[in-house]
Amino acid sequence: MNLISLVKLIILLFIIVTGFAVLGEGTSVRDPHANFRNSFDGITNNGNDLVNALVSINFAYQGYANAFNVTNEIKVKASCNAKFRIVDSLQNPFPLLKKVAPISLIIVFILYVLANVAYFAAVPAAEIRESGELATALFFEAVFGAKAAKGLPALIAVSAAGNIMAVIIGATRQIRECARQGVIPWPHIWASTKPFGTPFAPVLLKWVMTCIVILALPFGDAFDFLVDLRSYPDSIFIFLMVVGIYAIRWRRKKEGLPPAQFQAWHSALIFSAAVCLFILIMPWVPPEDGGDYSFWYGTYIVVGIGLIVGMVLYYYLWVHLLPRLRKYSIRTLIVVNEDGSVVLQLKRIPTAEVAEWDRTHDDVGNVLSEGTGIDDTGNAHLVHRVKVKDAAVNYTTEQKV
Repeated sequence: MNLISLVKLIILLFIIVTGFAVLGEGTSVRDPHANFRNSFDGITNNGNDLVNALVSINFAYQGYANAFNVTNEIKVKASCNAKFRIVDSLQNPFPLLKKVAPISLIIVFILYVLANVAYFAAVPAAEIRESGELATALFFEAVFGAKAAKGLPALIAVSAAGNIMAVIIGATRQIRECARQGVIPWPHIWASTKPFGTPFAPVLLKWVMTCIVILALPFGDAFDFLVDLRSYPDSIFIFLMVVGIYAIRWRRKKEGLPPAQFQAWHSALIFSAAVCLFILIMPWVPPEDGGDYSFWYGTYIVVGIGLIVGMVLYYYLWVHLLPRLRKYSIRTLIVVNEDGSVVLQLKRIPTAEVAEWDRTHDDVGNVLSEGTGIDDTGNAHLVHRVKVKDAAVNYTTEQKV
C-alpha cells in the first residue's frame, strides 16, 4: 500500500509540474491561460448537477476514512524506559492521527487542486465537458500527443488497484466489527482471523463482489447508477451518525463522564451534516439535460431510500416484532474463538427465563456468579465473578462490589 501510494503521489506531482510547464508556455499547448479568463462562464446553477459534482468529489476523498477503520492495528513508536529506548508497541493511535490525518488531507487537497489547474491549462473547457473521456487522458494527449496517452491506462490501473485494496482493507474491518457485535449470521466465521492473521472471510467476500462489479457490469449506466446509489444511503447514514455523535456527547455529559479522547470539531460535524442534507435534497431537482442515465434520473434515489426502509423493517421484525409474537427476548452472550477473537452471539431467551438470565449475566453477556474474595489488606468483600467459557477458552475475572 505504501508503494502504491508513493506511485500515485509521483503521478500527481508529474501532472502538476507538467501543468506549470504548460502555464509557462513551455509546451506546444496554445494559449494555456484561456480557461482562466472568465472562468465561471457556462457553469450550471442546477441543483442536481451540483450534487453530481459533489458526489464525485466525495468519491475522490473516500479512502480518507480507511485510516480510522484500522486504528487498532496502527503501531505507534513510544519510549518505554528512562533511557528513551524506542520500540514498536501498540499504543494509543489517536494523538498521532490528530496530527497526521489533517496534514495528509491538506496535502492531498492541494495536489488535487493543482492537478485540476494543470488539466484546465492544457485542455479547453468545452472539450472536457463534451468528450466523455477522463480529463487525464485529454491532458496527456494535449501535452505529449496521442502515442503518450496510450500508456495512461497503466497509471489508472495502479491508482484503481490502490483504491480497491484500501477500500477492501477498511471494509473488511467493518464487516468483522459487525460480526463481533453479533448482528450478522455466523459471527465466528466473519470475526475469525485464521489462517493468515487477517479477517479472511470478509476479504474473500469483498474480493468476489469487486470481481462481479468489474466483470459483470457494463460500462455506462450500470456503473454510474451504482456509484450514485451508494451515495444516497451513505449520506443518510453519515447524517444520522452526526446526530448520534451529539447524542452520545450529551449522554456522557449528563452522566458526568469526561470528553472522549478523539473528538471531531463542531464545525466539521455541522459541515458534514449540511453536505449530507444537500446531497439528500437537491437530487430531486430535475437536471437540465435529463441526467446521466438513459432512464429516470431519480431511480437511484428511490432505490436508496427503499434499501434504508427495508433494513429498518428487517431490524424491527427481527429484534422487536418476532420476539414479541414468539414470546422470547434477544440477549447477548460473549464467546471467545480459538484464535482469540471475541464475538457476541445474539441468543433467543424464552420470556420465562429472561429474569434468571439477567440475574446471571451482565449487559454485554458475561456470565456472573457471586462470591467472596480477599483484597490486598486481608479484608473480605463481595465480588461478581465474570466468567467467559467456550470450547477453547475458560477464564475468570473478579470485580469488587
